[in-house]
Amino acid sequence: MSALSTIRALLDQGQVKKAEIAIAKELRADSHGIAPHDLLTLRARAKLYTSRPEGAIDDLTRARALDPTIAQDPEWLEVLADSHLSRFELSAVGLVERVDIQQAETLYRSLLVDYPDYRNIGWIAYQLGRLLAIKNLPDDAMAMFKQAQLSRSVVDALPAYCLERMGYIEFYEYRHIQRALDYLDLAFRAYPTHEDRGWLVQLYLLRGRILRDSHRLAEATEAAETALKMSASIRKASRSLQRETLFTACEILSRSAGGEKRVVELVEQFFELSRRPQGIDVTWSRAYEMLADALASLGRYERAVDAYLAALQYNPYHPWEVSILYRTAAAYYQHGDYQRALNALVHGLDVARAENQAVDFRHYDLLGNAHYALGNYPEAVAAYDQALQLVARSDAIVDKILHYRAFALEKGSHNPVTG
Repeated sequence: MSALSTIRALLDQGQVKKAEIAIAKELRADSHGIAPHDLLTLRARAKLYTSRPEGAIDDLTRARALDPTIAQDPEWLEVLADSHLSRFELSAVGLVERVDIQQAETLYRSLLVDYPDYRNIGWIAYQLGRLLAIKNLPDDAMAMFKQAQLSRSVVDALPAYCLERMGYIEFYEYRHIQRALDYLDLAFRAYPTHEDRGWLVQLYLLRGRILRDSHRLAEATEAAETALKMSASIRKASRSLQRETLFTACEILSRSAGGEKRVVELVEQFFELSRRPQGIDVTWSRAYEMLADALASLGRYERAVDAYLAALQYNPYHPWEVSILYRTAAAYYQHGDYQRALNALVHGLDVARAENQAVDFRHYDLLGNAHYALGNYPEAVAAYDQALQLVARSDAIVDKILHYRAFALEKGSHNPVTG
C-alpha cells in the first residue's frame, strides 16, 4: 500500500493522530513520495476531523499557493467547504461566521453543479442540507437530504445521517411526532454495523428528547437508559461522549416522576468526568439545577440549596434566575430556615423588577408563608393579597391562600406590636 493510501485509510478509520504523524513524516522527507499540496490537503482533513477548522483552512490555503490548480480538485473544495461550515458551527455568531456560512454554501452548490459525478457528491448534498437547516430552510434541507441518499458517497453511514436529520426536522420544525420517530427507526436500521456505535448513542438520546417533549415519558426514559447502557458498553468511549450521554439522559429523566435518585446518580457521574470550569459555564449551571431539583424532591433540602446556589454561580446571567431563587427559597423554607427563604424571595422580586419580568403567584404565596413563619403578619397579609391578584380564581390553591391570609390577619390583630 502506498503512503498516500495508508494515510487515507487511517483517516477513514478515524485514526487521526496516526495519520498526522504519517503526514508529518512525509512532509519532512527530502524526496516527497506524495506532492506537498496533497499532504497539506490530507492534513487539513485531519484537522477538520478534530474540530480545528481554522488550521484546516490555513493548510488548504498553503496547498493552493503551492499548486493553484488544486482549487479545481473536488476533494480540496469539499474539505474547504466543510471547514468553513465547521468554523461557523464552532464559533459565536458574528460577521466572520456569516461569511463562513455563505462561503460554504457557495462551494457546496458549485460542487453539485460542476462535479455531479464526484465520488462523494452525496456528502456534499448532505452538508448543504445541514447548512440549509441552520438557515431555517427546512423544506430545502429535506430535499437535499433526499437527494443525498440517492447520490454516490464514500461515507457508508450517509443514509443513516440523512434519515436522522430528517427525523430531527420532522419534529422540531414540523411537529410531526410519528414521522420523526419513523425516520429515526429507519436511521437505526440503515446505520452500518461496522461504524462507531457512539453515533447510535446520540441517536437514542435524540429519540429520548423527542419522546420527552411529546410527553411520552416512559418511552423517553427507556431511550435514555438504552443510551446509557450502550455508552457504557463501548470500549474506550470518549469522555466527551460519556459526558454528553449522562447530561442528556439527566435532562430526559428529570421530567419523569420517581427518577430523582437516578438523576442524582447521573449528575454526580457527569461531574466526576468533567473538569471543573474556572468561570461561567451554562452546562454546569444546568447540571446543578437538575441536581437541585432532584434533591429537593427527595427532601434533601440543605444539599438542594447548595446546588441551586451553584447553578447561579456558574451562570449569574441565568434567564430563569427568578425561578431558581424561588426554588432556593422553597428549599430553605422546607428546611426551616425562614429568614433565608425570605431573603431569596425578596432578591427574586428585585431581579424581576430590574428586568421587567412577570412573577408567578406562587412567589408571593411562599413570601406570605415565610413572613407568617417569622411572625411578620401584616407583611404576610400583603403578600397573600398579591398572590390572590395573580392567581386564577378557579385554581384550587385559592382557598388555601385565603385560609392562611385569615390566620395572618387574625394573628396580626392580636399582635401587641402591630396593634
